[in-house]
Amino acid sequence: ATRFALADAGDGVDDAYFLCETANAAILGLTKELTWMEQQVVGAESSLRKGPPCTYADRVFENEMNIAIRLTEKDYENCLFREAL
Repeated sequence: ATRFALADAGDGVDDAYFLCETANAAILGLTKELTWMEQQVVGAESSLRKGPPCTYADRVFENEMNIAIRLTEKDYENCLFREAL
């Protein structure tokens, strides 16, 4: 949550504007996401697919993730922390 708030606090070498509200919102959002993921997985282990990703949807998902990673890396290199977030 602190990293989210710091990334949102400003770009470049300017003074950061850290907001506790941003950190609190990140904590709440991360907690909700974790709870949702746990609810989806609990009891579903037996129905999850086994083996390597091999469908068209798997390839599309992997490609989209790779694009997002490259864009985020570029933003971090350019000190555009809000964009990276």
